Amino acid sequence: MTPGNEIESWGRVFKASHTVTTPAFLTDARAALTGCTRSTLALGAARSYGDVCLNGGNELVCTTALDRMIEADWSSGIVRAEAGLTLDALLRVAVPKGWFLPVSPGTKFVTLGGAVANDVHGKNHETAGAIGCHVRRIGLARSSGDVLELSESENGELFRATIGGLGLTGLMLWVELALKRRREIAR
Repeated sequence: MTPGNEIESWGRVFKASHTVTTPAFLTDARAALTGCTRSTLALGAARSYGDVCLNGGNELVCTTALDRMIEADWSSGIVRAEAGLTLDALLRVAVPKGWFLPVSPGTKFVTLGGAVANDVHGKNHETAGAIGCHVRRIGLARSSGDVLELSESENGELFRATIGGLGLTGLMLWVELALKRRREIAR
């Protein structure tokens, strides 16, 4: 952990000092939460307009090194990736294979976990909804040490609270997302 890191919100609204941990692996991310005595929040690419990624005087777990694809089924477009993977990195892999994001926010430089935590939407919101409509499963680490798998059918209430929950339900470790075929987007 690195104490005293001053982080400014993307909208330059607020600046605060934090103790920041940047885990390189999912096991390290889970360990960063266990035994925390202070408030701990996740920090992704720090692209939220306000100060939702800041936790002044407390702890942040920076997920940007958790940026790997875990698995992908390119026949169905179902991908599972670590929460720190940016939408840009996901698109670099998915587009050549014929897939695209079901929802495209104003920037591709947000993390997958941040997009889900903020339940981002795009210009196709009226037909596609927000990104949470396309999330199938979430891996969530809790400060209690529990690691849960969330979906509509498993821990459904917590699943729904995590989508758009601004990271307040725990630390997203990974997200399983249903992509759209590129030809379906063009219509």
